[in-house]
Amino acid sequence: MKIKNWFIIPIVLAFSLMLATIASNSLFASGIGERAQEAILRMRTAQFYDVRFSSNHLKVGEDLVVTGKVMILPIWPHELGFSGIGYINFFEPGPRLVRKETVVNGQPVFSSMIIKLGDTYDFKEVLTARQPGTWPVGVTMNIKDIGPIVGPSIKVTIDPSSTPYTNTVQTLTGQSVNLENYGLSRAMGWSFLWVLLGIGWLYYWLILKPTAPRLGLAYLEKEDELVTKQDQKLGLLFLGLVIVLVFGGAFIASKQFPIVVPLQKTFVRIDPLPQEPTYVEAKVNKATYNVQQRSLDFDLVVTNKGTDKVYLRRFQTANVAFLNPAAPDNQWPADSPEVNGGDLQITPNDPILPGETKQLHIKAQGAAWEVERLSTIYKESASRFGGLLFFGDTQGHRNIIAIADQFIVPVFQ
Repeated sequence: MKIKNWFIIPIVLAFSLMLATIASNSLFASGIGERAQEAILRMRTAQFYDVRFSSNHLKVGEDLVVTGKVMILPIWPHELGFSGIGYINFFEPGPRLVRKETVVNGQPVFSSMIIKLGDTYDFKEVLTARQPGTWPVGVTMNIKDIGPIVGPSIKVTIDPSSTPYTNTVQTLTGQSVNLENYGLSRAMGWSFLWVLLGIGWLYYWLILKPTAPRLGLAYLEKEDELVTKQDQKLGLLFLGLVIVLVFGGAFIASKQFPIVVPLQKTFVRIDPLPQEPTYVEAKVNKATYNVQQRSLDFDLVVTNKGTDKVYLRRFQTANVAFLNPAAPDNQWPADSPEVNGGDLQITPNDPILPGETKQLHIKAQGAAWEVERLSTIYKESASRFGGLLFFGDTQGHRNIIAIADQFIVPVFQ
């Protein structure tokens, strides 16, 4: 049975609409994709720490405050290149929350910023819950030419509110507009117009001028008949329509909105955080990764230059942290979004006394290396790892030492 062209078009359009509906409403992300990134990106570039989310349960219209720090490791992987341009971002599957404010090192930030190796950036992001549901959200550090470096994440549940969400702002001319629907009908109208124009173009060249007969003309070397006078007239008609729509639309918009602010593309210079007093020096001598035991082992030479004994309290790389259970008051924080890798095994596990230099053997063992897909460090072209060592004394002072580019030897037995 021959199916007429007029019957095919509605079927194709209906099928396309159905796919678009499914994709826009059902296929939401269940994570932010940190495990999909290579270990080199997550361990040796930027390290997030002290990240906290004010809540994991909100109502529409309530604020979520995210705070934390991110350090750009002092030695950048040579194979990646370093642009020096970064942007602290917030990841979410679509606009489920609306970002209201970003503050970095005490300065408001609205664009990319100039970053330096070894610097630490204290950040705060304020977002307002917009759409009900349960969504994976997290912080990222976007770096030019590299892409996003994914930080810790959580799942946030947003409940409906008795009042609909509004996002009202006041323009330069004093007009109050709700960004939730401002200009929506105009945007949809223009989109529909361009889609209609595209469908008309495709209908003419795919339905009214089928491909198979035109291939026959080409095979018979009748190229002059491929494009007729009527085709040329139609092409000119479409060209004229496009020119009129583009320039006419721009002219009308400039008359309706004479005062506009262009998109901002500048870079912000952020003052670095004040340097904290350093009372600990640490250096990694050698490191191995035992594939079967899922264990990262390294020897660490530590010198205590302070006046109080210090403990190695924590080792963190990517979003996985290992805690030293022998350090005083070193329990896992209940509100920590990082992955608990397990106990940090230190030999000997005594505190480092003032003025003492001691070699420690560190063992960070756990399934998290595999689950978080960090064990691939031994498969990469440069078998190296990075991370942060957190030292602390009995007075609550903290020193953070970066391991930026440590060679690692894989062990397979």
